[in-house]
Amino acid sequence: IASVEKDFAIRDGLNPHNYVVGDTITFRDICTGFRDSISNELHKKSQVPTRQHVLYELCQRIEQESIGSEQILTVIVYVCFLVIRRRFDPKKKANVQMRDKDSAEFKNDLQAIVDWMWQTKMHEQTMTKEE
Repeated sequence: IASVEKDFAIRDGLNPHNYVVGDTITFRDICTGFRDSISNELHKKSQVPTRQHVLYELCQRIEQESIGSEQILTVIVYVCFLVIRRRFDPKKKANVQMRDKDSAEFKNDLQAIVDWMWQTKMHEQTMTKEE
């Protein structure tokens, strides 16, 4: 998903985790970062879990009435960007560089995740904003 451009450390539970130039940020790191940096307590305004609310807001940003297989990739890229900013580079020191979101190679690498989400989690059914 991204590569480390400058050495840095983050707190991972009770222990610091050191990243050095050349390390990679994987999709697993993104998922862990999403879970660890965004609580799942109820969002005050919407009264839904905060993670669900964040995903809803991301879907709103892409300005689609529904989310189907084509839009999943866009949502994943937004989540990656959000987590990189919040967890790996909160002070905007350019610690981490995300891969080019428009490159065919990056899209191909994420396609297996898109397919899994579409088939397994969404049961190949488009979701509307209300869902």
